[in-house]
Amino acid sequence: MEPSESKIDSLPVFNEEDIAILRAYFAINEKYYWTVNEELTRQLADHPLWGSVLSKQSPEHLLEESKRSLELQRAAIYDGKWDDYANHLMYQGIAYARMNVSYTDWYEILRLYKDLLIPHIRRDFRSSADEAITFLAGLTKFIDFAMHIIARAYFQEKNNKIKVNEERFRAIFENSSDHIFLVDKNSLIVMINKVANGRAEDVVGTSVLAFQSEKSIDMVARSIRRVFEKKIPASWVADHIVDGKKRYYASSISPIFTQEGKVDLAVVIARDISEQKMAEDEVNRLNVDLEKKVAERTAELNSIVKELEAFSYSVSHDLRTPLRAINGFTQILIEDFADNVSEGAVDAMHSIVGNVRRMGQLIDDLLEFSRLGKRSIRKTMLDMNELVASVLFEMNAPTSARQANFTVKELESVRADRSMMRQVMMNLISNALKYSMKKVESIIEIGCYHDENNVVYYVKDNGAGFDMKYYDKLFGVFQRLHRANEFDGTGVGLALVQRIVSKHAGKIWAESSVGEGATFYVALPCNE
Repeated sequence: MEPSESKIDSLPVFNEEDIAILRAYFAINEKYYWTVNEELTRQLADHPLWGSVLSKQSPEHLLEESKRSLELQRAAIYDGKWDDYANHLMYQGIAYARMNVSYTDWYEILRLYKDLLIPHIRRDFRSSADEAITFLAGLTKFIDFAMHIIARAYFQEKNNKIKVNEERFRAIFENSSDHIFLVDKNSLIVMINKVANGRAEDVVGTSVLAFQSEKSIDMVARSIRRVFEKKIPASWVADHIVDGKKRYYASSISPIFTQEGKVDLAVVIARDISEQKMAEDEVNRLNVDLEKKVAERTAELNSIVKELEAFSYSVSHDLRTPLRAINGFTQILIEDFADNVSEGAVDAMHSIVGNVRRMGQLIDDLLEFSRLGKRSIRKTMLDMNELVASVLFEMNAPTSARQANFTVKELESVRADRSMMRQVMMNLISNALKYSMKKVESIIEIGCYHDENNVVYYVKDNGAGFDMKYYDKLFGVFQRLHRANEFDGTGVGLALVQRIVSKHAGKIWAESSVGEGATFYVALPCNE
């Protein structure tokens, strides 16, 4: 309440006798005012409530307020300016209400002030009981006046605050998009903010169970009993029929406690979640359809896998038989008739043998490529230095015919499948040797480095290299970037390497320039 809004409706009327008594009180009060005030402030400094209030005000401000209060008392008692002093007291009452100071706490100050003043009175009026009685009568009258004004302002401010809070609550209650209602222990609606149809007051006194579906009525009844018996909240989701349509509501119920800790009422908040429920039902339906389609596609894939396995078996056994026959008969022709046919015919027979051998290698590579998809990974901590050393030792014999210069840097260990990683390094090093075979000296470097959360291994050569514009074909099956008469191969090796790296959640890439060699990189996670 601002000063301009404050009003004193009526003030007590003092007669001449009252004024005389009040002046007798004020004369003594003024005499000891500062002594008592100083002691009062000292004692209140340790008070749990008033100590905090006083600490927020400067000593200068407290002094000015004390002077002003004394001056207003004098003007009221001697000059009849009671309105000014009443306004001063009224603002005190408003301030106490806004600080949530209880009326009892404020009265404690008056009691303490009175207790501090009494010893001085006894000393001054030791020989005059009548004067002492007059002073006490004036003190009592003055305190009654002050209490009357402060109490009226205090409770008026409290009531205003309650009214504002009630208005805010009413606005929230009535404008909420949720259904909010109070129920008693018999499940009867005591108060409700709105209903789906009709007026809210028409359902007051009706059991909340009357609005439940047959399958949810027992659950709701148990939840309400739980709140009143165990004094703990509860919640539920139930369907209701509104205008002939099923609606879903998520409801919660909480106890409302009295000052004695009893539960006479409970508040229920019900939120319409029909759209959300329908969306969830639609998602569930789609999930069922998706699972059905996944099952169908899985069955199709299993059928295809079985066909591929059958094909692999056929390739492994049925195709090798005619190849062995072609190779065998051609070898016989070369051994028995090489001297009786032309040189061109002998070259043709040697070409047949070479192509049969290449076809056999291609079949082996394809079978290995198809089996790799079914193989499970068995990761262990690999010493890559030892693994690469064993690969180089195994490859030493075929490279001894020409000069090969290997540089192997320190390689970091990694968790991976040993046999698969051996296949990766074997293929990459073999390619490096193959494509650098036409150089005077093959220079091959093997090393590693860290890249974020990966350890990257690389194999670098000084060989033929390749044109980066054909990079997209590099890791495809049967995709070769060089002619068969330049470099031998089946076009499966790098595809096999890429599949192994992918199974390890890694990645592979390459950099190259024609005639300047190539570098292949394999990145594997190092935090597994």
